[in-house]
Amino acid sequence: MKNPNNAFVVRRCRLRDIPALSNLLKVCWHATYDQMLGRDQAVQAGRHLHSKFNLGLCIARSLLSRESTVLAATHDDVQVGHAMGQRDGDEIILYSLYVHPEWQRKGIGSALLDAVIAHHPEAKAIRLEVLKDNAAAIAWYRTKGFETYGETKKATGTSDVASMYMDKKLALV
Repeated sequence: MKNPNNAFVVRRCRLRDIPALSNLLKVCWHATYDQMLGRDQAVQAGRHLHSKFNLGLCIARSLLSRESTVLAATHDDVQVGHAMGQRDGDEIILYSLYVHPEWQRKGIGSALLDAVIAHHPEAKAIRLEVLKDNAAAIAWYRTKGFETYGETKKATGTSDVASMYMDKKLALV
């Protein structure tokens, strides 16, 4: 899926994308979470996320199943964004959505979110977890129609870090 300005393309990830995706996630992760968690905790919490082995499993699963979606946003074959979602009953769980800091505010996040939703047209809602201190992400998700429905003091993959649960009802087409 190309955007109107042809500045980037959103497509399904391929196994050969693993090294570039791992590097992209490290840059995005540290740009976002080093300030919130501190560098050491961010490194520890992010290890699993950008592990090449884990990324390979996620991409392979998405290539074999309609329930899972792993997407890349690219500009001239350089990865500038990533999203991963999975169908869970009537809902989509958005596990990750990252845009390289230098490429933010260009519509890439919106295009990735739209593509995850489009991949699961029969879903009635999409939900996610976001760290409570990630004010920029929370504000962005709210502009996309997400609402808070709960919170926890122990975010997934971290200890003693609060997060919020957000969801958005989807119109069936």
